[in-house]
Amino acid sequence: MQFSAIFAMVPTNKETVVIEAARKEGATGVSILNTRGEGVEDKRTFFGLKLDTPYNCLIFLVNRMRSPKILRAIEEAGEMQKDGNGLCFSVPVDDVSGLNKQLKVLMEEVKEDYF
Repeated sequence: MQFSAIFAMVPTNKETVVIEAARKEGATGVSILNTRGEGVEDKRTFFGLKLDTPYNCLIFLVNRMRSPKILRAIEEAGEMQKDGNGLCFSVPVDDVSGLNKQLKVLMEEVKEDYF
């Protein structure tokens, strides 16, 4: 089975809705990392202090065939077409280990996709 890793950097207030949308399209789990980033424009300041919006990086390991649908669902749920709502992208994954519980679910999905 081929896999993709989907990375979604989202404001923490959009995290739950993004995870739910990804699960609805076939994601079986997510790893969550605290993160921060900087874009093209400087952040707003208040008396010289930067006002950072808290962000999390959501990492989904998914069946490569389902990756485009999951990516679109994340984009829509996170309203990523609006400035400041993060970004998402996918990368192919060559090798995976540690998916013992999820592999059963993923194998059933593959049967649905191929047959």
